[in-house]
Amino acid sequence: MKIRFNRESLLKQFSSVMTVVPTRSPQPVLKSVRLSGTETGVTLEATDLEIGIHTTLTGAVVEDPGAVLVPAQSFRQILSESGAAELTIIDTGKGLEVVADRAKFKLPSADVNSYPALRSHVGGVHHELRSGALATLIRQTSFATDPTSSRYALAGVAFDLGEANYLTAVATDGRRLSMSKLPATATGKIEPNRQPIVPDRALKVIERVLGDPENMVRISATENEVFVTGDSFRLSARLVEGRFPKWREVIPVRQAHRINVNREQFAAIVRQASIFTSAESRGIDFTVSGVGDLTARAASSDAGEGSAAMPFASELNPDIEVKFSLDGRYVLDYLGVCRADVIVLDFLDDNSNSMVRFDDGEWVYLVMPMAKD
Repeated sequence: MKIRFNRESLLKQFSSVMTVVPTRSPQPVLKSVRLSGTETGVTLEATDLEIGIHTTLTGAVVEDPGAVLVPAQSFRQILSESGAAELTIIDTGKGLEVVADRAKFKLPSADVNSYPALRSHVGGVHHELRSGALATLIRQTSFATDPTSSRYALAGVAFDLGEANYLTAVATDGRRLSMSKLPATATGKIEPNRQPIVPDRALKVIERVLGDPENMVRISATENEVFVTGDSFRLSARLVEGRFPKWREVIPVRQAHRINVNREQFAAIVRQASIFTSAESRGIDFTVSGVGDLTARAASSDAGEGSAAMPFASELNPDIEVKFSLDGRYVLDYLGVCRADVIVLDFLDDNSNSMVRFDDGEWVYLVMPMAKD
């Protein structure tokens, strides 16, 4: 086998595939990436037996077809450190030879036939949508998972595959919930209440390989795995076990009060107040005045006390004053992802048992207020 590559293109694609390569494994072969070159193109494959990925490379010329296992860590370092425009990989029969301008490297290579075959899913129900839309669903929900929870089902994002024209993603850690819903086209017989839970780590890999946001991708699932397929890649991942909470039951349609606030101004007062939070005192106290003022205040024995306020166009009763306390981390997590110019905030009168709802069209983020002293 002999294949010539554009080094920068190979580095980018190899780095994406390497995200699933384990640094430690009882099966040493898994620390390699399978490289295959045929007359129709060049592919990379990697797996840790939980996540598997297959990608098609661009910018490669196959001079002699074949397949080899490439030691992932050392080859990734060669790609990073080399300044060559092109790089050639040759299977010598005793190992690999990598040539980059005046540099030459020799690498060991295990038996390519010992590498596990990647799983695929043909037929069944799948939802098709633009890769940019899938990236948005992941971005707007994955931050609300809880990988360390003893409730194992909270360690991933649940995808609702039970609708023909939409794909819904939901994540919760028990104290907050994020739900995003975007148009998608389903093919096959829809199964109501089908909600596979995709682990957060797999979602990070999917985000890296999605590519052009206008490209179409397909997502489907079996009882144990999820499959995402695009024009130049296919990915499989084992699902999180367990039952996801009945999330529809906790999303309020509308609460007593609603205000529209400028996102940048709101983020500014939250960041200023968060200076005065601590590990023991994470809460930020919000006060909404009917005259059109929103104040964020925080205090802790270690950091001191601070408050900041912003105006908003109020349609509330001017005599109203509502107070609630939210975990500052949860608000900042949302603001780090939100891109809307205006945030819609729903809340009840003073009530620590009610949800505070951040609403951005098809994206809803709920936070449980903290108990008041």
